Amino acid sequence: MVLKSKKKLFETLERFRPTYFSGVVSKGLRHPKISNETYGQMSCIYIYCADGESAIIVKRELRISGFKINEYDPERAIEVHVSYFKGHHWDE
Repeated sequence: MVLKSKKKLFETLERFRPTYFSGVVSKGLRHPKISNETYGQMSCIYIYCADGESAIIVKRELRISGFKINEYDPERAIEVHVSYFKGHHWDE
């Protein structure tokens, strides 16, 4: 499975939920609702939603858009695997 880029993820989020994820394309990893980790060659973006219901809706949209989703915090956060980049802890 080919993973999509973090840029494509941010574009999808801003298009799908423009109010909640406002500025995510321009701020990228500095957006307050986004964090990241890189584990070896696996890069993950963590998306923090307002509540569990919002997380379910966002997860569904991301899956439909072809992103690989992993459960991180079933209540609020979504872990999305993206193509490799030198994210937080990339050098460990």
